[in-house]
Amino acid sequence: MDDERDNSQFCIRASSAIVRLVAERAGVSISELADRDRFPFAILAFTVSDLISQMIGTPWDKEKIMFESISSITAVDLFGVDYAGEIGKVADAYNGLAGEGGPVRALGLSVRAWIDDPSSNGLDKIAAGYRATR
Repeated sequence: MDDERDNSQFCIRASSAIVRLVAERAGVSISELADRDRFPFAILAFTVSDLISQMIGTPWDKEKIMFESISSITAVDLFGVDYAGEIGKVADAYNGLAGEGGPVRALGLSVRAWIDDPSSNGLDKIAAGYRATR
């Protein structure tokens, strides 16, 4: 894709689709989640957005801005514009969990493994992780 904006839109759409698939496998509907249940999926949205952005190739000189924009828009795409007020809390939590060896890294590796081999049961494992947080 030549146009940076197209890359960003693709990243947002792909990230949202993956989060919705995980939710479906976990037996929940994104549109029907209670407020407290949105947070783990918002962390997943940030994680998947980061991964997809790196895979697709958003502009690296603007990486931080692009990631923050893509991840924030993905969460709003999933939960609606009213969720925008929660983005700061999600970003802070994501940054705290994103350290080397942290749960966000493990989650990202699981999503990447599933993308590389969609026939695997990786998506079910990620969904099981969500069910365990309930």
